[in-house]
Parts: sequence; C-alpha cells; structure tokens
Amino acid sequence: MIRRFILPALLLPVLIFFLRQTALASEEELPLMTKIGGEFTLNGPNGKKLSLSDFKGKVVLLTFGYTHCPDICPTILVSLKSLLAELGPDTENFRVLFTTVDPERDTPELLSRYVSHFGKEIIGLHGTMAEIKKVAKMYKSAFMKRLTEDPEVYFVAHTDFIYLIDDQGRTRAVYHHDENVNVLARDVRQLLRGGTKK
Repeated sequence: MIRRFILPALLLPVLIFFLRQTALASEEELPLMTKIGGEFTLNGPNGKKLSLSDFKGKVVLLTFGYTHCPDICPTILVSLKSLLAELGPDTENFRVLFTTVDPERDTPELLSRYVSHFGKEIIGLHGTMAEIKKVAKMYKSAFMKRLTEDPEVYFVAHTDFIYLIDDQGRTRAVYHHDENVNVLARDVRQLLRGGTKK
C-alpha cells in the first residue's frame, strides 16, 4: 500500500492560513500575499544558477517535492501536465519550478530527467540543504526526513502546496496539491492577461 508522507496535523494552522489568504481572491483580481515568498537563487539544469527574478515577465507555479515521492509529487506533476495542456499557447510566458526537498538523492541530472516526463515548461531546482530550507521558510513550507526500518530507505515528509507567482515575482495564491486544474488555469490566465497589481 502506498503511504502518504505529508507533514502531520501540527501544520494544519499553516494550511488554514493559506486557504484563507487564497479565499480572499475574487474573479476580478488575485490578492498580493506579501507575507509569503520572495527572491531566491538555486541551481537549475546543468548546475546553472537560477533566481526567481530570472523569470520576471513570466507567471510561475512553484512547488516542493522529490523524485522518490510515492504519491503526492506525482499527483501534483500529473495535474500540472494537464494544466500545461489546458493552457496551450499561453505556456510561452509560464513556467513551473519543482524544488527538491531531497538534495541528497536528487541530483540536477535526475531532477531534469524526472520533470521532463511532465512537460518542458517544468524546471527542477536543486541546492544545498541549507539553501533549500531557506527558500522553504520564505514560502512557509516545511519538510523532514522520515526513516524506515531499512537504514538505506527513507521518505521526506513535506507540505504539498503549489504557489502562484506573478510576473513581478510576487505570490498571489496558494493551492492544495489536489486543486482543480480548471481553477489553476483560470488564475494563471488571469495573471497572464494582466491581472497583476503594480
């Protein structure tokens, strides 16, 4: 049986905070979530340094996960693959950043191969544990290693949020991993078509 390794109930208040913030969004304009997110730099494909500001002018979805994740991460990435298909030509100014929470096993090469199965617009980000924890903290995300009876096998429990970031690098919404693709597409298109506060 597949086990779901997401963080326990102690993070429920964080989820409630995010959902309340996102619920403030109306169909007219998504809110600015000023307490979540910010500029960061990690390693992209081939070890190239990538900063959030490198994607200025594009709408971004950011999520945290790892290639050995048994269920949540594949669920998110399959949804994002469907989102890319739904967006069609709109993907020209849209990217997905998949940030590993398991840098010990997730090399840049492995990450690139893994995310390539879901779409060329999805970019794997890697860094040191300290660098990744710093970014996770900025986005009020969290993760921890969970050992098994086999010392060679472990899982990483992690929050499973998806962050919508506008073309100025500002967080505009946070979704649960099983958010409806139509909702994601609606909000991404809103930002692509100028729904960005200056």
